[in-house]
Amino acid sequence: DSTTGKYLVENTEAGRKAYLRQAEMRNTDWFQELFRPTVQHSHSVSITSGSEKGSYYASLGALVDPGWSIQSKVNRYTALFNTSQKLFNDHITLNIIGNASYRQQRAPGSLASSTNLVEGSVKRDFDINPYSYALRTSRTLDPDEFYTRNYAPFNIRHELENNYIDLSVLDTKFQAEIKAKPIKGLELSALGSVRYQLSMTEHNIKDNSNQAEAYRAAATKIIKNANPYLYKDPDNPTADKYTVLPQGGILKKNDYSALSMDFRASGTYNTAIAEKHIINAFAAMEVNSLDRHA
Repeated sequence: DSTTGKYLVENTEAGRKAYLRQAEMRNTDWFQELFRPTVQHSHSVSITSGSEKGSYYASLGALVDPGWSIQSKVNRYTALFNTSQKLFNDHITLNIIGNASYRQQRAPGSLASSTNLVEGSVKRDFDINPYSYALRTSRTLDPDEFYTRNYAPFNIRHELENNYIDLSVLDTKFQAEIKAKPIKGLELSALGSVRYQLSMTEHNIKDNSNQAEAYRAAATKIIKNANPYLYKDPDNPTADKYTVLPQGGILKKNDYSALSMDFRASGTYNTAIAEKHIINAFAAMEVNSLDRHA
């Protein structure tokens, strides 16, 4: 204890029994520690207008979800507009649609799972999923205490505050369509659209997190040899393992974007000759492209 200068547990039989008796009587509700009651709420506003020559619609929306567990929340914002207009004595119709959505999300830090093909098992290093932890962790553990995990100090609430993922997702689309009737029986239409998608992921592993501390846990010779997160120089097999992260944390950032464009044109001609011969003709073309970046 830094305030008294004494050990928290006396190295006597009575001291050890008193410490174990506290754990024996402890009954930690991990779901109560890691989860919380919250209220998800959404808001939207829309405007509609129109006349014989056109119609207009626009809306804005927001969704706020504080999340049930620590470091779990989502905010989403959306916008939409749709307008249709008739021009030149209804010979031309123009329709324009645009929408956009943006999502901000925070989640507990997580790594990709690995599969052991020999044993048929699935493993995930540094798994701090609150539900899995609350379901599998002993209720005799103290929620305020730091225990040892991956050869480094670990407390689930402290780890969730220092190991999390921020996600940002943007999706926008703009579309325009024009229809024309230049002569009787002939209808031409053209449609063009552009869509842009962007997904950004930032995994923040701060310097005080268990995951970062595990990469430099080498308190003793035994821990140093057993710690799989220390680096072993293959060119010097007799040398000791050493850390590749003596200080600081880890930032993993992934950006994915996609730009798609689509253009379609079509023409339809319907007529009848002498009310006996019916002519129907249709022609169309489509061109699209997709450009991805990661």
